[in-house]
Amino acid sequence: MLRRGSRYYQATVGAASQAVMQLRSSHPLTPQASSSSSPLLCGERDVAGTSWLFASCHRRLRGYTREVDNADSPQCPLGPTAGLCSRLDGGKLVLHPHTSVVQGSWSGGIEARRACGTVREKGTHWAHGNKIAVKPRLTSSIVSVEELMRLRPGVDSVPAGQLNRQLRKDPNPATLIRLIIRWHKVFDAVHVATALTRLAHFWTKRAIPSHLVPSVQKSGVLLRQRLQHMATVQQNGETPIITQLQPRVLANALYALARLWLLLDEPFLDAVCCHVAGQAGAFRPQELAMVVWAFGRMRVTGHDDVTTALGLQVVERAATLSDYSLANVAMAFADLPSPPPPALFPAISGHVTQRTAGMSFTSLSKLVRAYARLGLRNPPHLAMHEAIAGEMATRAPEANLYDVKMLLAGWSELGFAHDGALRVLRQRLAVWVEEITPDQVTPLLWAYAQLAPFSMEQHHQQQGQEEHESGVHASLPRLAAQLAHLLTTEELSLTALALAVLLPGEEGRNLLSTHFAPFLSYQSFLTKKQYTRLFEVELAYASSEEEPVLLAQPGYGIARRVWLEALAEGQQADDGELLREEVHHTLQSLGVDSEVAWRTDDGMLPVDVMLFLEPHGKQVPLQVDGRSRLTCSAPHRLLGLHLLRDRVLRQRCPVLLRVPFHEWEQLRGEADRAAYLQAKLQSVS
Repeated sequence: MLRRGSRYYQATVGAASQAVMQLRSSHPLTPQASSSSSPLLCGERDVAGTSWLFASCHRRLRGYTREVDNADSPQCPLGPTAGLCSRLDGGKLVLHPHTSVVQGSWSGGIEARRACGTVREKGTHWAHGNKIAVKPRLTSSIVSVEELMRLRPGVDSVPAGQLNRQLRKDPNPATLIRLIIRWHKVFDAVHVATALTRLAHFWTKRAIPSHLVPSVQKSGVLLRQRLQHMATVQQNGETPIITQLQPRVLANALYALARLWLLLDEPFLDAVCCHVAGQAGAFRPQELAMVVWAFGRMRVTGHDDVTTALGLQVVERAATLSDYSLANVAMAFADLPSPPPPALFPAISGHVTQRTAGMSFTSLSKLVRAYARLGLRNPPHLAMHEAIAGEMATRAPEANLYDVKMLLAGWSELGFAHDGALRVLRQRLAVWVEEITPDQVTPLLWAYAQLAPFSMEQHHQQQGQEEHESGVHASLPRLAAQLAHLLTTEELSLTALALAVLLPGEEGRNLLSTHFAPFLSYQSFLTKKQYTRLFEVELAYASSEEEPVLLAQPGYGIARRVWLEALAEGQQADDGELLREEVHHTLQSLGVDSEVAWRTDDGMLPVDVMLFLEPHGKQVPLQVDGRSRLTCSAPHRLLGLHLLRDRVLRQRCPVLLRVPFHEWEQLRGEADRAAYLQAKLQSVS
């Protein structure tokens, strides 16, 4: 409906008037008597852009007539009419002056019918040769902003409500991009937020053709500039426009900008952070989660005040956040460089522990990944991981492969091992083994190497021959060998180290030398970290420079030199340094000759404390295991990497002592510590 007096009507009439004046100057029309039988000229819509030219210029055209004989006629004063007049019988398009009805037999169906709107006045409405009585009203079949954009010359404004509806409902990315590029200068905050949301939706759903990707980037930049303009321009000379935005609009805009990976300029970011920090309590729970997630994805730095304000709001309203929002908040604070408020993650852990049963595996895996990034493996958070592991043990068939990979990767970084959950997930991975992709096999294999670091022979003895042949410990190594040619050097080095943990015998040696050595022997662009991993694999299989497992010359020599440099720089040190000093002090009080930070005779392996026992100065290594070497969950056991180093050290020193942190921390005084170490020494003698 095109209402008289509306902004649409005024804009259309103004544009159509200019088109009519151009027609009069270039092609004079012949005035005729006003009668129902006298046809009035009705032009093709390319002249003024839309069919409502006929509606808005009804009075201006009345009394003038000219026939269009052929759509291809070079004398046609109305411009190109191909595709419209050819659909009308006789190639003529006429309009009666009083009834204002297009006359003729339509042969083009709805396309031709949409090309011309009609002015319905009180009287007779002629359509398809039939008389229809209608009420007085002004109508047009073209009502979208996309049609308004085709006006020549264009208009300067468009109704805000109509523009916002068009932005929301149009499912076509190309149309959305044209709307943004054409009208972004007149967008208000609601238009910007709506356009960004729609653009981000198309982008994340990968519904944008490749040839439109540059246009998407251009549209996003234009919208960001428009939003930045609102943050700097003052309204009524007092406050910036952005301070008067509704929290919902600002949250949607920031969330969409983050999804499109459009970072904010420093002045704009300062204005937004200042506004959000002062109005953090005005956001609804979902809007609060969206703002936090946007800041986390943008890696906002230097604004600890807004981080603290948002974190405190999450602590107060954690119970009202949905499961998905709670997981996104945790991931966002894990990505932010600023430290989160101390009470934030304990509050999240408490709420997640209470409602784990109703949460999706996607949300649970995100939470585990966030805690792993922050290294939160303290006892207050272990209850949440225990609850998640219990859900995994009972609901594993509902999980998908991606969630399982995220969950196991997070647990391997934290060092959390739950035997029931790992056993069930191992069975699920054996079912999914054909679906595992090259980018998934390495983190899955490394997770099981860290959390379930027992050999193939031990697994065979514990679980039986049938499970051994079909379990993940057999299938994942074989799959990794098949996909070796598709792995990057980083993945190859980590996969080789995982196989050395899981397959310490000849089976692992043969698998590595057959499938991995061809891709690693002559690599000249490995990093120091990768060389360190590969040389540790060589040490695990007691290889030599003449008979290496993975690295041929000169790679073996380079890896050996890098390994020794890492030992000299202390890169193998962990969080047990203070614990080692305490143990060494107690040994000295007992009169035991010992040295801290020693090496084996060949100089290849570090020893925390080397004991020189009487009567012949026998060397007995004593390893002091800090928290980073053991699982954070009880029972505390060595992680896979340190189990591998223990195995290699026992090859050189059959007698080995270990002092884990949880046993040492239970000792209350110096007397208890001395008695504890004395018992260890007696077991050796």
